[in-house]
Amino acid sequence: MIILTDNDQILYASVPKVACTSIKYFFHEAMTKQPFPTWEELKDKSRHIHALYPGVKFSDLPEAVENMHRVSLVRHPTDRMVSAYNNIVWKYRQFEKPALKAKLEAQGLDTLPGFEQFIQNLQQYQSASSFLWHHTLPLTDWLGSDARYWDKVYGFNELPQFFEDMNARMETKIVPQHRQKSYPHMRHDKVQPSTETRIAEIFASDLEIYGPFMA
Repeated sequence: MIILTDNDQILYASVPKVACTSIKYFFHEAMTKQPFPTWEELKDKSRHIHALYPGVKFSDLPEAVENMHRVSLVRHPTDRMVSAYNNIVWKYRQFEKPALKAKLEAQGLDTLPGFEQFIQNLQQYQSASSFLWHHTLPLTDWLGSDARYWDKVYGFNELPQFFEDMNARMETKIVPQHRQKSYPHMRHDKVQPSTETRIAEIFASDLEIYGPFMA
């Protein structure tokens, strides 16, 4: 997803499961001077915030953004996978929807897997669910393979500073809101070491390129 602000010359490239919902709400209010409706307030659910500001892969970024102030946010892959698991598998029960449930069961996959099973079979789950695939693509798909392209890469723990910097640059005073809260089924500190190792293998390029910003 790209936010291009004409006056402030900011490019923000979003990454799923890295606070992108909250950030999109923040930028929408900054640009339009109006807060975006909450999910409960939306009359047409198809016109949600992600439909208005869809994700854009790095390879599809237009050349026009080269001279803009380019920023993004990164998060450790284990935290991203825990967030995806909590929201997609448990909060929204995506794997329990009839068509996907039948597809997964035909492959011998649980529709409510444990986290370890979810990671061990991540590629199969991704192949069965485009929704999951989108939310668990590597950072490099969204941000590219050269961190130097970005004027500023913020770690997830720097989210307050990100909002402060954007407000300062845009001369706004938008109060950010936490818009996507995870279902607390799994926590990072409960992840088994073997599963951490598997995640590190899957997302090795993310850790090599963007790991220094994740601390």
